[in-house]
Amino acid sequence: MAGAPDSVALLLFFVFWYAGNMKYNEYNTASLEAVGGKTGGLTMTIATMQLGVCAVYAIIMWIIRINPAKLFGFQAPGKQNLPLILPSDLIKSIPLGVCSAGGHPA
Repeated sequence: MAGAPDSVALLLFFVFWYAGNMKYNEYNTASLEAVGGKTGGLTMTIATMQLGVCAVYAIIMWIIRINPAKLFGFQAPGKQNLPLILPSDLIKSIPLGVCSAGGHPA
């Protein structure tokens, strides 16, 4: 079975992204409320833990070289090669990383 056509897969990606985003926001709100809300003092701790879990997940996916994102479009997961990252690439990504890190706990 080849899976869903690319146009259907794209629509499904958006549907699953939106549904996942809604559930993430509900989970994030509940986890912040459980530790005292935005003024409870653990906002950065929660944000750092969530970022850490996602980073570990991404590293595991790179190690086993599977791209599971295609599953959300009802397509077979594809092989994912390790990215070739040069030092110049890291330097170019610093501004994006700083902005992303600043916006994560906001």
